[in-house]
Amino acid sequence: MKADVPAAMNNLGLLYMNGRCVARDYAEAKRLFDQGTALGNDASMNSLGVLYDQGNGVPRNRTRAMQLFEKAAALGNHEAIQNLRERRRQINLGKGQPARCCR
Repeated sequence: MKADVPAAMNNLGLLYMNGRCVARDYAEAKRLFDQGTALGNDASMNSLGVLYDQGNGVPRNRTRAMQLFEKAAALGNHEAIQNLRERRRQINLGKGQPARCCR
């Protein structure tokens, strides 16, 4: 398999997730992100995490989203790193603690 195939799966999934050039279809986006994730594509892991984080086309599962963001971040995905920071900030705010960036 060519190395660019998992990236193409993620890119196509993003089109379906955002309804760009195709009808919005979260189920198809998830299917493509699942395939890319299974092939180790960090962008697909992050995109799948976004679906779970927002509950688009899947039951909202922030624990699963965090797992996917962490896995993608460990592979160097900058969007996943940002998603982790934002999610952790929201968790800290929910506990009545200032976010790290504000200390």
